[in-house]
Amino acid sequence: MNPLAATLCTQLGELLGAGAPLIMALESSIGASQDTRLDDILGKAIATLKAGGTLFEGLEGAQDVFGAQTLAALARAEALGELATAFKRAGNNTLASPAPSAPKASVTDGQAPVWMTVLMRGLDAQASDIHLEAASGGGGVLRFRIDGMLNTQETLDSTAMATLLASIRAAANLPPGQPRVPQSGRIELEVGQDPDTRRKLEVRVSVIPTMRGESAVLRIVEPSRILQHLNDLERIFPDPEQRQAIEKAALCSHGVFLATGPTSSGKTTTLYAMLMRSQPDKLKIVAVEDHCEVTLPGVTHMATNHRRGMSFGATLRGALRSDPDVVYCSEIRDTETANMLIQIALTGHRVFSQLHSPDAASALMRLRNMGLEPYMLAETIRGIVSQRLVRRLCPHCARPSEAERAKATSAYGADRIDPEATFLEPVGCPKCQHRGYLGRLPVYELLTLSPALYDTLYNASDADTLRRAIAAEPYERLADAALKLIQSGQTTATEVLRTCPPTS
Repeated sequence: MNPLAATLCTQLGELLGAGAPLIMALESSIGASQDTRLDDILGKAIATLKAGGTLFEGLEGAQDVFGAQTLAALARAEALGELATAFKRAGNNTLASPAPSAPKASVTDGQAPVWMTVLMRGLDAQASDIHLEAASGGGGVLRFRIDGMLNTQETLDSTAMATLLASIRAAANLPPGQPRVPQSGRIELEVGQDPDTRRKLEVRVSVIPTMRGESAVLRIVEPSRILQHLNDLERIFPDPEQRQAIEKAALCSHGVFLATGPTSSGKTTTLYAMLMRSQPDKLKIVAVEDHCEVTLPGVTHMATNHRRGMSFGATLRGALRSDPDVVYCSEIRDTETANMLIQIALTGHRVFSQLHSPDAASALMRLRNMGLEPYMLAETIRGIVSQRLVRRLCPHCARPSEAERAKATSAYGADRIDPEATFLEPVGCPKCQHRGYLGRLPVYELLTLSPALYDTLYNASDADTLRRAIAAEPYERLADAALKLIQSGQTTATEVLRTCPPTS
């Protein structure tokens, strides 16, 4: 049996084992192998079954692909009702090389597998993630994450849920028979018929066990589009003054530049954009990451592996042996990592990293409370940017709203509200898929060390003194930057209060 046929048998075995009907399993497998001969065989078998025949009859003439012995075994299994086991055995008994860890697929014309059909729906909706969540009774719920918010698409019965999960597992080469163990995989995918507009995607798959059954998440990544976005600083930092200030702080010859904020607030995008501006063709840039979002040209990426003792600290020590000029660490999780990054900066390196804290001031306080010497922080910290992403109002359907003005006035105070500003609310139209929002906007605050703040920090003042000194700094806070977006009609007070209210 050839390798493609073996892979097909394994996929069919998993689909049938998950409870999918035979015809549905065969239909969902068409196109997965990218082999027209196999697709023709599957089409004939489906037609035979729908006409009342058997699978063995439908596979007549396919001995050159599956082998006579395999077809005979399938015929016996069909009679006994054990096709799932027979297909799995047929796939495992081949001498072909195993499939690669990231299988490649293509969506062109013809019928696509079940998981690809769902993926294409997600792409049409501009979803960043596809969630398949287990529900009671063996069914599930399909949801798309669009502009950071989950949107329910449909409810699935137990058969559709099992079929879709089995199709995802097969496509991502996840080992079968481990329903109670979290698993992850990756699929490389090309979509589109026109070679000039065809898109290359990576679908990162995570399958986890829950109390109601298995759930899966498909994260859609388009590396070429991400790299294009990272080079567009005007889109990442729309405010020219803010963009210039962030670049000035981040691209110092040496020192630490931090990005803070909650998960999915754009921190990695900000720091990757700064890495791209760090002259990777002239400087040695090493990135130490728990998970690499995308491979940047000219950057050496290193992955941590805690199971093998490669913590952030251990990996950073290895990275320093490669003579770097710029070091990126995806997250400061402990005092050891923080101390190492400060020491790296003190030796003349440019350092970028992330820290989970609600705002820039809290990040500086947290570093101090982690036990880092205050004078070392004063000597190395060049800037701390805190950020959020807020949904952008759809320009095609937004309308004036006194309710939004009232919310902004209540949150910010009447003295800060421009009486001439027009406050808008979402409505919904076909162009925004009736959500009222279309895309997202970044909101930033940047804290740099003024001479007064530098002196306070350097002289190791107590925490309360440092906190008061930070509060006295005149930099624009997150909530203030968000208010500008509200009063310029780009977002709503409701959205800002959800993500970065004035009290944050």
